[in-house]
Amino acid sequence: MKTPALCGIRIYAQMTTTGLAAAVALLLLAASAPAQQLVVKQFGAKDSLVSYSSKSIVAGSFSANRLVSSSSADLSERIKIIVKFSTPSRLERRKQLTLTEPSLQNQSLLRTVTAAAPGAVVTRSFSESFSGIAVEVPREELESIRSAPGVLSIALDVPVKASGGAPSDIFTPALPDNVSVTGRGVRVGIIDTGIDYNHEALGGGKGVVVSGGYDFVNNDADPMDDNGHGTHVAGIIAGNSSMLHSRAPGAKLYAYKVLDNAGNGLMSTVLAGLEQAIKDSMNVINMSLGSSAGDPFDPLSEAVNRAVESGIVVVVAAGNSGENGSIGSPAAAELALTIGAVDAGNAIASFSSKGPTNRIYGIKPDVMAPGVAILSAKMGGGYVQMTGTSMAAPYAAGYAAALRELHPDWSAGDIRSAIVGSAQDLGQSVFSQGSGRIDTARLFLHTTLISPVSISFGFDISREQTWKTLDTLHLVNRAAQSRIYSLHAVSPAPGVAISCRPSSVSIPALGSAPVIVELSVDNALTPNNSTLSGGYRGTIIARSESDTMNIPFAFFKGNLLQLNFSETPFQVLIHNQKGKSYSYSPQSPFLTVAVPEDTYDVITTFYGSRFVFRENIALRGATSVSIDNEEAVNNVTIEPCDESGKLLATATGTTHSFLEAITHKSTGVSQLVMGGGTIARANLKQERFFSPMSNHYAYGFGINVQYGNSKSYTFDAAIDSGISTARRIQFIAADLKHSLSDLSYDLVGVCGRNKCDWYCLL
Repeated sequence: MKTPALCGIRIYAQMTTTGLAAAVALLLLAASAPAQQLVVKQFGAKDSLVSYSSKSIVAGSFSANRLVSSSSADLSERIKIIVKFSTPSRLERRKQLTLTEPSLQNQSLLRTVTAAAPGAVVTRSFSESFSGIAVEVPREELESIRSAPGVLSIALDVPVKASGGAPSDIFTPALPDNVSVTGRGVRVGIIDTGIDYNHEALGGGKGVVVSGGYDFVNNDADPMDDNGHGTHVAGIIAGNSSMLHSRAPGAKLYAYKVLDNAGNGLMSTVLAGLEQAIKDSMNVINMSLGSSAGDPFDPLSEAVNRAVESGIVVVVAAGNSGENGSIGSPAAAELALTIGAVDAGNAIASFSSKGPTNRIYGIKPDVMAPGVAILSAKMGGGYVQMTGTSMAAPYAAGYAAALRELHPDWSAGDIRSAIVGSAQDLGQSVFSQGSGRIDTARLFLHTTLISPVSISFGFDISREQTWKTLDTLHLVNRAAQSRIYSLHAVSPAPGVAISCRPSSVSIPALGSAPVIVELSVDNALTPNNSTLSGGYRGTIIARSESDTMNIPFAFFKGNLLQLNFSETPFQVLIHNQKGKSYSYSPQSPFLTVAVPEDTYDVITTFYGSRFVFRENIALRGATSVSIDNEEAVNNVTIEPCDESGKLLATATGTTHSFLEAITHKSTGVSQLVMGGGTIARANLKQERFFSPMSNHYAYGFGINVQYGNSKSYTFDAAIDSGISTARRIQFIAADLKHSLSDLSYDLVGVCGRNKCDWYCLL
C-alpha cells in the first residue's frame, strides 16, 4: 500500500534539511496508529498552500504523547476556572472597616453563576482573602459566566507544583551563635504536600511540633505527607535533632496539604489552603510552590497580598525555571517575600527564576537564601539532601519566625523589610538577586526599615524629550537612638539621573522620615531596551555610620505592545507586515511584548478553533489592545465526504492528522498548527471561527483520515480572499480521485471570493 500524503504538509519542502527533519518528526508523532504515516513531497503550482514559506512558525503542544492544537479542545470540553466576584473579601472589608459578611453575598452570586451556566459545577468557594469560586464548566459556557452580574473576571485554574526537591549533597546552614530566639510560640503554616509529623526531627508524633492543619487533596483532617517535599521544607524551618539544626525549632507548624503525592496541584486548592491558614491565625506562611504563569494580579497573588496586609509574613519560592522573566505565581505577588536560591559560595543557582514580573515590571526575587545541597528531614525517617528554591524559601521563613518572636509588635511588612534591607549585596542584576543574600549576622541587629523594599518605575513610553517620575521611600527607625542616613544612586546609563530628596535624612528614635526618589530620563540619550528583561537597573544606597542598605530600582524604556485576552490563548503571532514575526504561547491572559516602533498585525488563536485578527496596529511607545475570543463570529465549515458523496463518518479506530495555517500573503509569515489522533466525533465536519480577516491573509486546511489499513482520505482546502462572513466548503463525490492501487482519495480546494476550484492530485 502506498503511503497517503497530507496535502498541507508540502510547505516543508522549502525548509532547511534540519527543519524538514524536525517537521517530519513532529508529524509522525501526530499519527496515533502505525498504519498512518505521513511523508513530505513536492506538489504542483496549482496547490495554494505551496505559498507558505520557510518563515512559517510551527506550533504545537504535547498531550498524552501526541501533538494537539487549538481544535483539540471542543466547546463541550470541561475546564477548570476561578471566578472573581465583585464583592470584597473578608480581609478587604476589615481593612475598609466594613462589617458586612461577604459569604451571604457570595452565595447569591454563586447562584447567579450557576443559573447562567447550567453545566457548571462549583468545586470551592472563597471569601477570606479572595472573593470568588472555583468552577468546572463546559468551555461553551465560559462567556455566560464572564458576563454574569457580579463577576469581575475569570482565570484558568492553572496547575501548581512544588518548586524543587532534587537530591543533592550535604549543606546545613545554622542559626548564628549570637541569636537566642528560636521562633518560640510563632505559628508557621506550610502550604505544601503535607508533613510527616512522626519524624524524629519534628517531634515524633502528631501535635508535638506539627500542631494542626488540613488535607485539601483527600479532604480530611490528616495532612500526612505522601511525597516528601513538605516534610523536607518543615525540617528546614523547625526541625531539631542530632542531625538537623533549623532556623526556628521553637515554632509551631501547621500543615496544609494542597499538592498530591507527585507534588502537583491546582491554584484553587492552594487558594483553599491559604484561606484556611489565614483563618487559623498563622504568623508566617511558607509556599514552596508555584505556577508557570507569573501574574501579580491573578487570584493567588491577590490572596497573598491580602494575607500580608492582614499581618502574615508570606514567604514564596521564586521558582526553578532559571530564565529571565520566569517568576511564577504567587512569587510574583507584590507583597510576598520572594526567595531565590544561592549555593554555599553565594553564587546564584542556575535554576533560580529571575524577574522582572509581568504587567508591573516588578523586581523579584526580593532576596536570596541557600537552596543548593540542603540537608533536612526525609519522609518516613532519616535525612536527605535536596536542591531548589523550595529549600531557600523555608530558610527565609525560619528567620521570619525568629524575627516575629524577637519583635512581636512588628508588622509583616516590617519583617519583610528587615530581611531584605539587611541582605548582603552579591553584585548581580537586581532581577537575579533582588537585594542580595540573607545576612544572618546583620538580620537580628537590624533596626532601620525601608519600604518599599524595591522600586519599579515601570515603563518609559514617553515621546517627550524627558521622562520624569517619582516614588517615595519610607525610612522607619526602630532603635532608641536617632539615626542619620545619606542616600545616593549611581546612574545605570548616560541620560538617566536618580536623585533623592533629601539626600541626607535624620530619623528620630522610634520615628520615621520620607525620602522622595526622582527618576529623570533624557530619551534622546537613552537607547530603547530590546527585551523586557534588559531594562535599566540599579541600586539606591542608604548609608549611616554603622549600617548600609540597598534598595534596588528598575525601569523599562521602549515600545510595548500590551495584549489583554478574554482567556488564555493557545497561540499568538505578532508580525510587522514586512517579514519580522514573534510567536508566543502565553501562560496567562496577559502578554507584554517589547518590539520596535512599527505597524503590527496580531493573530490570536484561542482554544475551540477561534481565530481573532487585529490588523494595522500602529505602535508608538505603548499600545494596549483587548482581544476577546467572542469576536470570532464567522463560522467556517469544511465538510469532507466519502466516495458516495455522504459526509465522511467515522468508525471505531479511525485516526486522523491535520495541518492548518494562516499566512500573510505578501510576506509568507505563517502561523501553523498540527494535530492528530483517534477521532471521537461521529463525522469529519470541521468547524472554525474567525473574526473579520482581510484579503491580505489566506487560511489553509489539510486533513488525512485513516480507516485502519483499508483506505485513507486526504482533503485540502484554502480561503485566499479574506473572511468577512460565514463560509461553507462542501466536497462531493465527483471531486474525489479514486486510485484502486492504494484506495486513497485526494482532493485540493482553492476558494476565491466567489467560487471554489478543486484540483485532483495525480
